[in-house]
Amino acid sequence: PDLDTGTLWGNTSEIPRNGTDDDGNGYVDDRIGWNFVEKTNSPWDCDGHGTFVAGVIAAAHGNGFGMTGINPKARIMVLKALGSFGQGYSSMVSEAIAYAADNGARVITLSLGGRGLSRLEQLAIQYATHKGCWWSWLPATARRTLRPTDRQDFRV
Repeated sequence: PDLDTGTLWGNTSEIPRNGTDDDGNGYVDDRIGWNFVEKTNSPWDCDGHGTFVAGVIAAAHGNGFGMTGINPKARIMVLKALGSFGQGYSSMVSEAIAYAADNGARVITLSLGGRGLSRLEQLAIQYATHKGCWWSWLPATARRTLRPTDRQDFRV
Protein backbone atom coordinates (compact mmCIF):
# COMPACT_ATOMS: atom_id res chain seq x y z
CA PRO A 1 0.00 0.00 0.00
CA ASP A 2 2.88 2.43 0.63
CA LEU A 3 4.52 1.73 -2.74
CA ASP A 4 1.90 1.33 -5.45
CA THR A 5 2.51 0.93 -9.18
CA GLY A 6 2.29 4.70 -9.65
CA THR A 7 5.55 4.97 -7.74
CA LEU A 8 7.43 3.04 -10.42
CA TRP A 9 9.31 4.79 -13.19
CA GLY A 10 8.15 3.67 -16.60
CA ASN A 11 10.03 3.32 -19.85
CA THR A 12 7.26 4.53 -22.14
CA SER A 13 9.29 3.60 -25.23
CA GLU A 14 8.81 -0.10 -24.43
CA ILE A 15 5.70 -2.11 -25.22
CA PRO A 16 5.29 -4.47 -22.25
CA ARG A 17 5.79 -8.20 -22.74
CA ASN A 18 6.19 -8.22 -26.53
CA GLY A 19 9.69 -9.76 -26.45
CA THR A 20 11.17 -6.87 -28.44
CA ASP A 21 13.66 -4.16 -27.56
CA ASP A 22 11.34 -1.41 -28.78
CA ASP A 23 13.60 1.50 -27.78
CA GLY A 24 16.80 -0.12 -29.10
CA ASN A 25 18.73 0.33 -25.86
CA GLY A 26 19.84 -3.32 -25.66
CA TYR A 27 17.33 -4.36 -22.96
CA VAL A 28 14.22 -6.29 -24.02
CA ASP A 29 10.96 -5.16 -22.39
CA ASP A 30 12.70 -3.01 -19.77
CA ARG A 31 9.43 -1.32 -18.86
CA ILE A 32 10.26 -0.59 -15.18
CA GLY A 33 14.00 -1.27 -15.06
CA TRP A 34 16.43 -4.15 -15.45
CA ASN A 35 17.99 -7.05 -13.56
CA PHE A 36 21.73 -6.82 -14.31
CA VAL A 37 22.41 -9.99 -12.33
CA GLU A 38 20.19 -12.32 -14.36
CA LYS A 39 20.00 -10.15 -17.51
CA THR A 40 16.19 -10.03 -17.42
CA ASN A 41 13.43 -7.45 -17.20
CA SER A 42 12.44 -8.78 -13.77
CA PRO A 43 14.41 -6.65 -11.29
CA TRP A 44 12.47 -7.59 -8.15
CA ASP A 45 14.08 -7.54 -4.74
CA CYS A 46 14.57 -10.98 -3.19
CA ASP A 47 15.73 -9.98 0.27
CA GLY A 48 13.71 -6.83 0.98
CA HIS A 49 16.57 -4.33 1.25
CA GLY A 50 15.83 -2.50 -2.01
CA THR A 51 12.12 -2.41 -1.23
CA PHE A 52 12.83 -0.91 2.19
CA VAL A 53 15.10 1.78 0.70
CA ALA A 54 12.45 2.54 -1.96
CA GLY A 55 9.92 2.99 0.87
CA VAL A 56 12.20 5.40 2.73
CA ILE A 57 12.40 7.41 -0.47
CA ALA A 58 8.89 7.26 -1.92
CA ALA A 59 6.35 5.68 0.47
CA ALA A 60 2.87 7.22 0.21
CA HIS A 61 1.84 10.10 2.45
CA GLY A 62 -1.28 10.20 4.63
CA ASN A 63 -2.67 6.74 3.90
CA GLY A 64 -2.61 5.62 7.54
CA PHE A 65 -0.28 2.76 6.71
CA GLY A 66 3.41 2.25 7.40
CA MET A 67 5.62 5.26 6.97
CA THR A 68 5.89 8.33 4.77
CA GLY A 69 8.77 8.54 2.34
CA ILE A 70 11.14 11.47 1.98
CA ASN A 71 9.52 12.31 -1.37
CA PRO A 72 6.25 10.44 -1.99
CA LYS A 73 6.14 11.91 -5.52
CA ALA A 74 9.47 10.36 -6.52
CA ARG A 75 9.51 7.64 -9.15
CA ILE A 76 11.57 4.51 -8.54
CA MET A 77 13.55 2.99 -11.43
CA VAL A 78 13.94 -0.62 -10.30
CA LEU A 79 17.49 -1.81 -11.01
CA LYS A 80 19.04 -4.95 -9.56
CA ALA A 81 22.82 -4.75 -9.70
CA LEU A 82 23.86 -7.33 -7.10
CA GLY A 83 22.49 -10.73 -6.18
CA SER A 84 21.69 -12.29 -2.84
CA PHE A 85 23.93 -11.18 0.01
CA GLY A 86 25.42 -8.41 -2.17
CA GLN A 87 27.35 -10.70 -4.47
CA GLY A 88 28.17 -9.81 -8.03
CA TYR A 89 30.51 -8.02 -10.35
CA SER A 90 31.70 -4.47 -10.48
CA SER A 91 30.61 -4.46 -14.12
CA MET A 92 26.96 -5.13 -13.11
CA VAL A 93 26.94 -2.15 -10.73
CA SER A 94 28.57 0.06 -13.36
CA GLU A 95 26.12 -0.99 -16.07
CA ALA A 96 23.19 -0.24 -13.76
CA ILE A 97 24.57 3.22 -13.01
CA ALA A 98 24.97 3.96 -16.74
CA TYR A 99 21.45 2.61 -17.45
CA ALA A 100 19.97 4.91 -14.81
CA ALA A 101 21.81 7.93 -16.18
CA ASP A 102 20.89 7.10 -19.78
CA ASN A 103 17.22 6.75 -18.84
CA GLY A 104 16.87 10.09 -17.11
CA ALA A 105 17.51 9.33 -13.44
CA ARG A 106 18.08 12.54 -11.51
CA VAL A 107 19.11 10.93 -8.21
CA ILE A 108 20.86 7.58 -7.89
CA THR A 109 20.94 5.83 -4.55
CA LEU A 110 23.55 3.14 -4.05
CA SER A 111 23.60 0.93 -1.00
CA LEU A 112 26.91 -0.87 -1.26
CA GLY A 113 29.63 -2.07 1.04
CA GLY A 114 33.01 -3.57 0.45
CA ARG A 115 36.57 -2.48 -0.04
CA GLY A 116 35.81 0.65 -2.00
CA LEU A 117 34.88 1.46 -5.56
CA SER A 118 36.55 -0.21 -8.51
CA ARG A 119 37.93 1.95 -11.31
CA LEU A 120 35.00 0.84 -13.48
CA GLU A 121 32.48 1.94 -10.82
CA GLN A 122 34.28 5.28 -10.48
CA LEU A 123 34.05 5.82 -14.24
CA ALA A 124 30.34 4.95 -14.23
CA ILE A 125 29.72 7.45 -11.42
CA GLN A 126 31.67 10.12 -13.32
CA TYR A 127 29.60 9.36 -16.43
CA ALA A 128 26.31 9.67 -14.55
CA THR A 129 27.45 12.82 -12.77
CA HIS A 130 28.37 14.34 -16.14
CA LYS A 131 24.80 13.55 -17.30
CA GLY A 132 23.46 15.52 -14.31
CA CYS A 133 22.74 12.81 -11.74
CA TRP A 134 22.94 13.51 -8.03
CA TRP A 135 24.15 10.83 -5.60
CA SER A 136 22.99 9.34 -2.38
CA TRP A 137 25.58 6.95 -1.07
CA LEU A 138 24.40 4.56 1.64
CA PRO A 139 27.25 2.44 2.94
CA ALA A 140 25.90 -1.02 3.62
CA THR A 141 26.72 -2.94 6.76
CA ALA A 142 27.27 -6.18 4.87
CA ARG A 143 30.23 -6.67 2.56
CA ARG A 144 29.57 -7.20 -1.07
CA THR A 145 31.60 -9.91 -2.72
CA LEU A 146 33.02 -9.11 -6.12
CA ARG A 147 34.47 -12.15 -7.81
CA PRO A 148 38.11 -11.78 -8.81
CA THR A 149 37.31 -13.37 -12.19
CA ASP A 150 35.52 -10.19 -13.26
CA ARG A 151 37.84 -8.93 -15.99
CA GLN A 152 36.46 -5.40 -15.71
CA ASP A 153 37.04 -5.13 -11.96
CA PHE A 154 40.16 -2.98 -11.68
CA ARG A 155 40.55 -2.04 -8.03
CA VAL A 156 42.28 1.24 -7.32
